[in-house]
Amino acid sequence: MYYIRTSAKVNLGLTVVGKLEDGYHEIETIMVPLGIYDTISVDFSLNNLSKSLNVESDFDIPNDERNIIWKMVNFVERIIKREIGFRIKIKKEIPVGSGLGGGSSNAAGVVRCLLDFLKLQNILSDEIENNIISGIHKVGADVPFFLSNGAKVAQGIGEKLTHLRGLVEKLVDYKVIVVYPGIHVSTEESYRLIDEKGFFDKDGWALYFYKKFMNGEIGIEDFKKMLKNSFESFIIEEVKKIKEFLYSEDAMFALMSGSGSAVYGLFSRDVDFSKLREKLVNRFSVLDKFVYEVRFVNEPFLFFTGGIL
Repeated sequence: MYYIRTSAKVNLGLTVVGKLEDGYHEIETIMVPLGIYDTISVDFSLNNLSKSLNVESDFDIPNDERNIIWKMVNFVERIIKREIGFRIKIKKEIPVGSGLGGGSSNAAGVVRCLLDFLKLQNILSDEIENNIISGIHKVGADVPFFLSNGAKVAQGIGEKLTHLRGLVEKLVDYKVIVVYPGIHVSTEESYRLIDEKGFFDKDGWALYFYKKFMNGEIGIEDFKKMLKNSFESFIIEEVKKIKEFLYSEDAMFALMSGSGSAVYGLFSRDVDFSKLREKLVNRFSVLDKFVYEVRFVNEPFLFFTGGIL
């Protein structure tokens, strides 16, 4: 049995660079793990091949082959040429359709457990593990990010990762206020709008920004003029108003994460979260449980292993 907690993420800037012939999109973004966690319990078996996925959530999430975790296990099965039984239970805290990466995070955590299980079963060779890790982005473009610690630049369709050493430590003292307005955003539809309008941006900004920030040449106050999110070109009015409100409450930086609809703001330590949450709940159609006070973290998942089924 495995018990894991898998984190959310936010994007410190995100640009859509272009569309590839296969229909995927090239992006450039800085992703940072965020301390909102889903909790997952996992059992695997090579004998009992039944499969069950139970999701405890306020959202309508498929618990069959449409779920990214199910797809991930099927992907591994094709590589090892063996069927794997599983019983997986998830308690969701990360909102669905928010741009916070909850599904990809869940899938990455389950894959880490599955790799450990296969190793214990003497099935996992270096070649098999490499094939799984190198191909995992085909199931979910953000999944590779969650397989290792720390902030990273993601390029390509998300599979080309550059670790940004020290970035989390430099940001850890800031409070991150995350607001999910309860609006589910379709990533597919967001990309369709980008294509329709031809709103593509140049790449090469992420490492430039990182080096400037780490060298002290720029500070948090410069984020607003240096970082953007391409998907904000089609920002929902409610999201726009929340972002403006965060700035009016002395956020040093605010941005929509991913394709939305969650918005986050960076605040100093002394922000009064209770008062800020009350204002957000009263002014916008936001449930108080969808306003979070968190910090950036290094570890995208925390787990310990149990016995074998």
